[in-house]
Amino acid sequence: MNKLYLKLYNSFLNFNLQKKIISITIFVAFLTLTASLLSFSVVQKANSRLLYKSLAGSLNSSAENISDTLKNLEALSKTITSNKSIRSGLISLVDEAYSPIHVKNVTNTINQQLTEAHKSIAEINYITLKNPYTVSTSYEPASSRINYEITNSVIEKSEKNAGYPSWVTDYCNTDGLFLVRNCIRIQTLNQENLGTLIINVNMDKLIQNSTDSILYNENVRYIVYQDNQLLYHTKNLSNDETLFLQKKLDADYKIIRLKHSDFFCVKGQIKSTGWNYICLVPYTEISQQLTLAVFTAFLFILFSVFLSLYLASKYVKRITEDFNVLMDKMKSFGSGNYNEENVNFDYSTRKDEIAILHHHFDDMTIQINNLIRENYLNELLKKDAQLRSLQSQVNPHFLYNALDSINWRAKAIGANVISSMIEALGILLRASMSQQKNLISIKEDLDVVHSYITIQKIRFDEERLCYKESLPEDIFIASIPKMSIQPLVDNAINYAMEYIIDQCVIEVSGYIKNDIIHILITNNGSQFEDDLLDKLRNGTVKAHGIGIGLLNIDQRIKLIFGNDFGLSLYNPDDDHATAELIFPRRTEC
Repeated sequence: MNKLYLKLYNSFLNFNLQKKIISITIFVAFLTLTASLLSFSVVQKANSRLLYKSLAGSLNSSAENISDTLKNLEALSKTITSNKSIRSGLISLVDEAYSPIHVKNVTNTINQQLTEAHKSIAEINYITLKNPYTVSTSYEPASSRINYEITNSVIEKSEKNAGYPSWVTDYCNTDGLFLVRNCIRIQTLNQENLGTLIINVNMDKLIQNSTDSILYNENVRYIVYQDNQLLYHTKNLSNDETLFLQKKLDADYKIIRLKHSDFFCVKGQIKSTGWNYICLVPYTEISQQLTLAVFTAFLFILFSVFLSLYLASKYVKRITEDFNVLMDKMKSFGSGNYNEENVNFDYSTRKDEIAILHHHFDDMTIQINNLIRENYLNELLKKDAQLRSLQSQVNPHFLYNALDSINWRAKAIGANVISSMIEALGILLRASMSQQKNLISIKEDLDVVHSYITIQKIRFDEERLCYKESLPEDIFIASIPKMSIQPLVDNAINYAMEYIIDQCVIEVSGYIKNDIIHILITNNGSQFEDDLLDKLRNGTVKAHGIGIGLLNIDQRIKLIFGNDFGLSLYNPDDDHATAELIFPRRTEC
């Protein structure tokens, strides 16, 4: 056994990753399916027991309904026989001299009382009160259908109970159930019968109303018996079937087959009378629904298992593809190809373990490539940097000298406008080409703006361009990346002048809040496109000219101060555009 286990285990270890994961998945799915079926079987049996008890309780409730109705009938009989108007009428017929008119009046009064009593219980066919002088009834058509001999037989049985109610069950299947009670008067210790009350009960209606709350009540079958003597059965049962059920049902409830159909049967006792009963409801449909539910649940579990296996195989295949790509990279790297491999999968946005492996391997490849190239390129880069440094020193020096010569010549001939323009241009060139430091004071950056405005006013005319500043004194000494404000002012002038013919107003304002500096460059006559910076970053709007300058300003602020700061572009209203610089207050320049 141990050898077989070791053999299987070693075979499993030699599987590739895809087969290992699929094997584990199948094994787990098999265990899950087995546990699900066993659990479902246990739950289904428990549910069946609860269903049987629930059905039995529901059927037993019908017997309680019957018992309550019979008690109500007995109470009604007592109410009728003790009714003052009925008793006084009956006594007058016995004590007074016979008079047809008086008999008729008493009969009408009793008929009216019986009719009202009849309405109180739905299962009553009719109520009759019979005495030697007259017969009163609540419903003549129903009472007239009863044979005279049956009525006399019922009356005879009432005489034995001396005013107590008696149930006559001999005619339940044909003429209904009878409740009889004598209305008596006691005089000088003697009982005198004033009349006999007969209440005829419709057994079919009594059973139907008592079983209304039962499931499938339209097919309910009922048997009432006492001491193995049949008292009543519903019309959908034969005498032979009733005898068979009385013998076959040996428990409080049981499933019994009749005429190729299953029935759930319950037996018990009607408490108010002591009669026994058997109640049957069709169980075939319930059984079919239970079977269908079990089969559906089994199919659902089976489908879930197969779907899980299918999805697992797809997912496992995807995982192993990632590992295969990593293996291919490693093989390529091992063969001497140190360049980063181009693959069809993008791992840049993923954060799972596989993506981490790819990221680390790619980083390792890049680092090794950098180390390999470093010895070859380092000296070339140093020499190129030295050459560029010399060029940046020679070229500005030549330009500054040339501009100074032009400025002196302009002053010599009295061309003050040209001289001012040359001085401003010199300041601009020194600020843009200086490589000594990245941070300058806001005042120094504004000096560059003033030189730029001087040139633009000469270019566009003083009346066409209006420049304003509104800045607190303590803001001027704070540090700012050089050439941050001038490109924004340039952008404001270019776009405003393009769209309006009226005066262009440029305002540079600012404030400090929570040690954060806000500098706002606002112009009239133009509007920024929505989300312009984002569109420039992702290439939706092609960056050129001032677009490159906007991105450059934002990136320089973020590089120096962090990603929480930078440039913001928005439109405060329909006629103005604002570029806002946001950065922390520092004085490191």
